[in-house]
Amino acid sequence: IVAPMFLFSGIFFPLEQMPAWVQSGAQALPLTHVVALARGLVRGSLGFDAMVPLGAPLAFTTVAGVAAVTLLARRLAV
Repeated sequence: IVAPMFLFSGIFFPLEQMPAWVQSGAQALPLTHVVALARGLVRGSLGFDAMVPLGAPLAFTTVAGVAAVTLLARRLAV
C-alpha cells in the first residue's frame, strides 16, 4: 500500500504528467495532499487555495481516528 502511494502521490513524478485516470486516483491518496502542502510551503505560494490540501489530511485523520476508537471500544467491551 505504501509503495504505490509514494509512486502515485506526486513525490517523484509530477501529477500533471500522468494520465487523467492516475491523477483522479491520486486524489484519493492522503499523501498527495500532504505533498501539495509541502510544495506550497517550500515555494512560498501557500494561499487560500491550500484549504483543499489542508482539509484532506484532516479528513483522513478524523475518519481513521473514529474508526480506531470504535474498534478499540468494541474490543475492550468484550
